[in-house]
Amino acid sequence: MVTHDEATLRARVFLRAVLPLVRLLAERSRSPWSLALGSGAIELSLADGSLASTLWLEGPRARVTHERCERPDVRWVFRDAGSLVDFFLGRPSLPKITPWMGLASPRISARALSLLLGLRVLDPKHNPRTLSLEDKRLRVKMLLALVTRAIAELHRCEWPAARSITKVDRERVFQWSIAATGDGAYLRMRPDRACAGTGAYGAREPFVHTVFRDVESAFSALTESASQMEGFRGGAVVTHGSPEYARKIAFLMQQVDAMLTGQ
Repeated sequence: MVTHDEATLRARVFLRAVLPLVRLLAERSRSPWSLALGSGAIELSLADGSLASTLWLEGPRARVTHERCERPDVRWVFRDAGSLVDFFLGRPSLPKITPWMGLASPRISARALSLLLGLRVLDPKHNPRTLSLEDKRLRVKMLLALVTRAIAELHRCEWPAARSITKVDRERVFQWSIAATGDGAYLRMRPDRACAGTGAYGAREPFVHTVFRDVESAFSALTESASQMEGFRGGAVVTHGSPEYARKIAFLMQQVDAMLTGQ
């Protein structure tokens, strides 16, 4: 049983780090008929109004803003932070949907639900044997985007574990890259600021740069289907930069995963 503060922190990360991943799912699922899906806004919020994000569906595209929407087509209102967390974890928890069950905008509601259900690929119990190489690539991109966004958000919320890695007044850039595809994500951290992005950060040399040989190597390492040491010994994972901070950022990633999943 999490405390109210823990639940609020987790709810914030789910809305600001997990929910935006629907953009990647929407890009993957584009097709000619998706243009007929229409456009609309779905606001997800807590009943007390303390936390809200808006999912914007624009034909085949999807994006998320972290603010209230003045006139959304559909509102999903969760009674508290714990119920929102349970919803994203796939536990029995449903928001109050207005207009009633989203029936005034059925196509938009159905598309939003489909995208949110697509986030279940992040579930560690998702069977990797059923995934194609492209599915694994998508999952790796989502996992890297998730962990970097989550750490940046937790840093802004002054979560001690995230703050502990930026105790000195110096910017540090952590980069993750997949050599075979060029995919990647980065995290810029200072005591007063943290931000995350996709691709390669080119403004300065990374303080720690973790390079995966290919999608399979990244998938194995990030889903723990192979030991990290096995990857290092086989050359599938190479880390450049500070060994001390490479260990620290790896441990922080594990803490974030445990915090989100409640394990």
